[in-house]
Amino acid sequence: MNFHAVALALSMLALSLATPARAETLCGEGADVAPGTVVVVGLATGDTLVVTFAGCSDTVAVVDHELLGRINLPPDAIAEVVAGKPGEDLIIDVQVFTDGQAPPAMTPAPVDAAPAAAPDAAPGEERIWATQAEFGLNGSQGNSERLSLRLGARSKRSTEKHETSLGAAYTRSDEARDGNASETTENKALANANNDWLFPGSPWRYFLSGAVEVDEFQAYDLRLGASTGPAYAFIDNDTTVLIGRAGLSTTSKIGGEDADTFFELVFGYDFEHAFTEHQKIVSAARIFPNMTETGEYRATALLAYDLKLSVPAAVTLRLGIEDRYDSTVEDTVTEEFEANDFDYYATLIWDF
Repeated sequence: MNFHAVALALSMLALSLATPARAETLCGEGADVAPGTVVVVGLATGDTLVVTFAGCSDTVAVVDHELLGRINLPPDAIAEVVAGKPGEDLIIDVQVFTDGQAPPAMTPAPVDAAPAAAPDAAPGEERIWATQAEFGLNGSQGNSERLSLRLGARSKRSTEKHETSLGAAYTRSDEARDGNASETTENKALANANNDWLFPGSPWRYFLSGAVEVDEFQAYDLRLGASTGPAYAFIDNDTTVLIGRAGLSTTSKIGGEDADTFFELVFGYDFEHAFTEHQKIVSAARIFPNMTETGEYRATALLAYDLKLSVPAAVTLRLGIEDRYDSTVEDTVTEEFEANDFDYYATLIWDF
């Protein structure tokens, strides 16, 4: 049977005939439609389906649609059912309920017409990771002064008791000077991870973070860092988040002429504010006073503007600046190494 033809015929009859429609009940008390009957189902959304009634699974009506296949229709999803009787004409007159609540979603039914399964995740359970990939051009001043490629990735997870974030960025530039062969002028990678342990109902939290840095144009081969301490959410709502952090940190510089391990304090903040659904700013800063060498310290800072370019927002333009400062870097003779690295960039971010 061609269901499209049936639907068209029923619609034409609805406009041209005046015989009153018969409202039927598919399942439950008073059900009077036999399996195999072609019926018109008016949904609570205002939509209309022309389907073949297959039977009932408890109070859930099981119907077959030519394109959608087998469907489970919970009682609350059905506004009205119209079925024809011998010698009668069908008129579609579906009442739409507007109580402000969305009707239950229709789900494909298995062949045995069993009721739809309950959702896998219950309230309070972990939500899925939100992951992004980043690509763009990066300009640098300091140890590296040139345009370069920037690749990045970040992922974040929020649960009732944890907030976890992971991030990585890589930049590289190969540049020819005075007609000579191409040479690498920038080659560095940064990776970081942070986990906040939350206390439901309290703005207090506890954090543990780690960082790895590899930079060919620094006086060390590898820098490892770890920080831990309490944090406090001064603001935490749908549009603005401001979290302050304080604690202890340790840093190890491995390889090169600047190898060392020392302890630090750490103070900082994380800030986000959404101006609109499509625009927000992101800022973060950390300062690490050295506990063994008075007056020495490290500092990192980030400021970025995000503009969502697509709806649903799968692509975002980010304009950002980053600064990394280390007062312990000294090379006044060759000026090969500098204490300050300042990066600015424009990248595209894809959500997954």
